[in-house]
Formats: sequence, C-alpha cells, structure tokens
Amino acid sequence: MNERPARGAATQGAMTDAECIANVRARLAQAEITTGRLRQAGSHERYLESYFMVEALESQLETMTRAQRLPREG
Repeated sequence: MNERPARGAATQGAMTDAECIANVRARLAQAEITTGRLRQAGSHERYLESYFMVEALESQLETMTRAQRLPREG
C-alpha cells in the first residue's frame, strides 16, 4: 500500500492514503457541525470562515479520492 507523509508527519508518523482520506472526512464532518452551529448562533463572520473551510475540505477530499482511483505509474 502506498504511504504518503501527512501534515505533521514528523510527530505522528506516515499515514497511508486511506488514513489521510479518513482524517479529512473526520475534519469535514466536524467542520460541517461547527458551520451549522455558527449559522444558528448568527455569528456571520465566523460562520463564513467555517463555511469556506468546509468547501476547502470537500475539494481536498475530492482530489484525494480521485487520485486514489487513478492507476499509479511505476
């Protein structure tokens, strides 16, 4: 299985592609919860920051899953 260092890999060791994807999914789920809470609370500026974090994580997840499906050159 292909291993790729993740952010902060020096302190936590290398993560596999599947672990990286699972990590982004968990971060995305938490960001979605936070976004909903901020929206309900009416904290407009923080809501927008959180909303754009969700967008960025969704994009990152899509890129990672697409790259995982592509055949590896070697």
